[in-house]
Amino acid sequence: MESRAIFIYGPPGAGKGTILERLAREFKQFKHLSSGDLVREWLKADGPEQREYLEQYKRGVLLGDEQLCKIVTQSRDALIKRTEYKPSFQYLMPDGFPRTHRQAELLEWLNVTECIRLYGVPRETLETRIIGRAENEVAQGRKPRLDDINPAARQKRIAEYPLQLAASRFYKARGAPETCINVDCGKDETYLRIVRHLHAQRFI
Repeated sequence: MESRAIFIYGPPGAGKGTILERLAREFKQFKHLSSGDLVREWLKADGPEQREYLEQYKRGVLLGDEQLCKIVTQSRDALIKRTEYKPSFQYLMPDGFPRTHRQAELLEWLNVTECIRLYGVPRETLETRIIGRAENEVAQGRKPRLDDINPAARQKRIAEYPLQLAASRFYKARGAPETCINVDCGKDETYLRIVRHLHAQRFI
C-alpha cells in the first residue's frame, strides 16, 4: 500500500524531529514516523541482529540501508493494521529516513509529494544542540539516542548528511517539488515558517 509523504529534511540538530512531532500533534492529517524511535523499539528485542548492531555501533557504524528499511516498513505496516495510521487520509512525515538514494529506492511504497529542505544552522550549533538533546533526555530519566551520545556516531551522522541530498534528488526526479527554508532562528519561528509554507501549498 502506498504512503503519500512530505519529506522534511535537514542536518542532525536542525530541529526537524521536534517540528514533525508538533505538526502531527496539531494537524490530524499528518503522521510522524521516526526511524530513531523505531530502531530503539527494535533493539528491545535483544536478539542476535540487535547484539551485532550494538557491537558495530560502538565503532560508530550506523544501521545498514536494507536493515533500516526493513524495520521502517514492518513498523508502518503494523501501524496500518492497528489503524493508528490511515494512508488514505494522512500524509506520512518520515523522520530520519530515507537518508540515502538506496533507502529511497528500497522504500518504494513511499510516495513523496513535497520536499522541504531545512538549512542555515552552523555545524557547531548542530553539534551543541545534539549534545544538549542527549543531556535533556538523561535529566528527564530517559535513555538518549545512541547516536547522540556516541561521539563517533554523532560526527558520522553530521558528515553523512549530504547523502540525504541524494534522497531528495531521487524524489525530485520523480516530480516532487522542493522548497528550502532557512531555520537559523528560534524554534517557534522555524515552526511558523514551515506551517505557512504547508498552508500555502494547501496541505493544511
